[in-house]
Amino acid sequence: MLSKKDVISKVYNHISDEQSNNLKKDEIYKFPTARPSSFKYSFKPPQTHNMVISLFDPRLKKSFLECFIVLIIFSNFYFAYILVNNYGRELTRNFFLIQYIIWRLSYNFGIGSILYFQSKNEFLTIFAKKRHLFKSDNTSYLSRFSKFEINSKMPKDYIIENYHHEVYIGF
Repeated sequence: MLSKKDVISKVYNHISDEQSNNLKKDEIYKFPTARPSSFKYSFKPPQTHNMVISLFDPRLKKSFLECFIVLIIFSNFYFAYILVNNYGRELTRNFFLIQYIIWRLSYNFGIGSILYFQSKNEFLTIFAKKRHLFKSDNTSYLSRFSKFEINSKMPKDYIIENYHHEVYIGF
């Protein structure tokens, strides 16, 4: 029988199917773990935050893309101010209503497509594998940018190369 310390260490670190079969189910489910469909290891998912909190809480680290999103949000306020002063409230309201509808439909279709194709075909995993995005010796712009974005949201002791490629595709 494994001690509680052994269970915690196996669950919070990578454990193989063979090792996890030796653990009792109730011991494994006491701790948060994840296992993608084609992935033979369990892993501890990193802590994530609500997107609004992540964007506007000054205590949390920001990634480049989050800073860009905040810039777009504030530019919309500025653009609305310009439109109201030059063309009136009616046009401004209609413009932003149409913009929101288009954005929302695009977002729902886009995120739905990504989730569907990733779960069925693992296309993001295949894309990352083919381009060796998360290998330590890859210095391409896309690889450096992807690692930067992921590391900007992770704790200081997080080392991306210590995880299997299926783990960080979803971040």
